[in-house]
Amino acid sequence: MRALDARRCSDPEFCRVLLDSCDSMLRHYEASGASSYWGGSFAKGSWAGRNVLGLLLMDVRAVVKVHGDRPLTVPSASTSSSRHRLSDQATKWFEQRRRRCRRRA
Repeated sequence: MRALDARRCSDPEFCRVLLDSCDSMLRHYEASGASSYWGGSFAKGSWAGRNVLGLLLMDVRAVVKVHGDRPLTVPSASTSSSRHRLSDQATKWFEQRRRRCRRRA
């Protein structure tokens, strides 16, 4: 999820595409189908696979709606200025999303 958040903060086109998807279900297609963790495929007219990447992208889309491309990180006093640690609020948000994805999968 941190990689997707980094992309959200650095790629305005990524944010625009997520927002343009409105509230549509996002699905990551993979040929491996029902055995796929990150995506899935259509089999016999229905979706098969866990689609964890699609679920994460929908969560990032929700963040973009609220925060835009503003970072959810704060500078860490114990590290150089080029490194950041997640704020307590952002860490809590990521943990909630991780648990939600595990329940959906």
